[in-house]
Amino acid sequence: MVEGAVIRTLHRIPNFCRCANWCSTSAVVSTYQKYTERSSQTRIHRGEVELDLPSEVLPSKSFLSGLKYDYEKNKLAKLLSEMEVLYEMSDKLPMKLTEENWKFYFNLSNLLERERFLTNLYHNHQNQKKVLQQLKESAEEREKLISDQMVRYSKGEVVYSPLFNNLLSITGRHFRKLIDKMYGSRLYCQERLDERMPFFVIDCRFLHELTDNLQHILTKQVQSLYEKNWFSRVPFPIAVVNVLADDRLAQYIKKNWLFLTGPPCAQNDEEHDFSSVFSVLDGEEPSIGAFQPHPYSPSVSSRSILDQLHGLNKGNVAFIIP
Repeated sequence: MVEGAVIRTLHRIPNFCRCANWCSTSAVVSTYQKYTERSSQTRIHRGEVELDLPSEVLPSKSFLSGLKYDYEKNKLAKLLSEMEVLYEMSDKLPMKLTEENWKFYFNLSNLLERERFLTNLYHNHQNQKKVLQQLKESAEEREKLISDQMVRYSKGEVVYSPLFNNLLSITGRHFRKLIDKMYGSRLYCQERLDERMPFFVIDCRFLHELTDNLQHILTKQVQSLYEKNWFSRVPFPIAVVNVLADDRLAQYIKKNWLFLTGPPCAQNDEEHDFSSVFSVLDGEEPSIGAFQPHPYSPSVSSRSILDQLHGLNKGNVAFIIP
């Protein structure tokens, strides 16, 4: 859905025009504060504005109390009016928004990004339900399979499984450890023979200013570059510099830069806890949580390019701007 089309649709709906143009913003905020103590519908009399949204979608008391300035309250009034229309137009939107979701949503720059965020959140919720169901079914099937294999093994049969008659395993974590050692040995060999590849520096000074969608794409591309380099016969050292992360960018760093945060099973249970990301960027902590990055994994820093050159002559530095 293109943004222009959405805007034209919104202005054809009288309710949206009423809310956005002449609704009292202070009345909207105060009414929504009262809402949490009353019902799932909000009415502002004299303007007779009615916003019909799911109860768990509306912002919490603590979020509303954090809006100190008139421009913030005015923005919230417009977002709520806009959100009502989005919910009228589609049924594939989340039925619950947390306070952290609202903080993120509130800072999105345009309607297209807000619509995409709500849609992605809906599909993420649906996928989580499916994944949990699949994990439950998979665990039951695996338990039954192991039980059958134990019975066959006790009868003297040859069972082909990682748990039986297996001298060497290079799957999962064992495979990752093997690749880690191979990658590290190749870099170490370059150092020993003085044939080191050029130092690859990714400058992220403007990343925090880009749109939500571009931040998601570019952080995934950094992870993709890391993975291809990890398996290369001639790898090069990588540094990511000038990472000026706000809460929005930190979310994508924690989600996409697995070389820094580790696999999902090793990450913090708090999905929106970004303090660990900021600690790493400021150099206070070597890693995030219990995960320990490989010594030769890309370094991530909020410092400038020159701080990462380690005494290299500026004349030997080539800046490539796509």
